[in-house]
Amino acid sequence: MDQIHFITIEDVEFFYAEEMKIAGTNGWIRDQFELEACIESPKHTFNGDYLLDLYGMATKYITAFTIRHPYSDGNKRIGAISAVVFLEANGIDYQENSETELADVIYSYLRNEIDENAITNYFKTNSKSYN
Repeated sequence: MDQIHFITIEDVEFFYAEEMKIAGTNGWIRDQFELEACIESPKHTFNGDYLLDLYGMATKYITAFTIRHPYSDGNKRIGAISAVVFLEANGIDYQENSETELADVIYSYLRNEIDENAITNYFKTNSKSYN
């Protein structure tokens, strides 16, 4: 796998500030440790190899933010934004079929109707590589 461009804490802080402006709310970091864990969650390796492909890594941003709740508000949105930006930064063009499609997938996950693999497969089905 070529060099992977992961989302940084500075990226997420920027996404969060912009999202709070759009939403017109004042959120805050509820737990710094959980925020850092969300950022690190896609990076797991074994014997120097990543355990997940890029789509699985994007999924990890969503699941980490929605389960760990590092922010007082907007965790699902930040997970989704982080996943999509991560894919784009790594040469993958993600396309939704509707404005709420990814949100619907996230809510299905949170209602235990689908698992992480289904989110990963969703990204694979709705994305194409720039290469």
